[in-house]
Amino acid sequence: CLPWLLDFGNGLLYYLEVMVLKWLLVGRFREGPRTHALWDEFRRWLLERLVTSPTFEDFCSPFINTEVLCILYRLLGCSIGKRVQMDTPRVIEFDLLTVEDGVVFGSSVLINAADQVEYK
Repeated sequence: CLPWLLDFGNGLLYYLEVMVLKWLLVGRFREGPRTHALWDEFRRWLLERLVTSPTFEDFCSPFINTEVLCILYRLLGCSIGKRVQMDTPRVIEFDLLTVEDGVVFGSSVLINAADQVEYK
């Protein structure tokens, strides 16, 4: 029981660290074209490193297809409706993600909210 508790506690502390860094350092992402300024690129890079770590994914994975996972993603800035079932989608710009009521995600979903106009 103790190893499981320590593992969960470590994951919870890491999630809280990610949440605090997201809101205090990274801030909110806004709609519109990316500026590609150094600070903008750094904060996207930092948040990507934090949320793609095995510790973050291991903490979120027991809550797949539950309301708890939706709450965890809402705390990072997502707008998620009621009765949403999802695996842990890979998303960096949480503030730019809106999911309506009753949506079901499959596994291995990557959500890229970036504007790719300059690459067309």
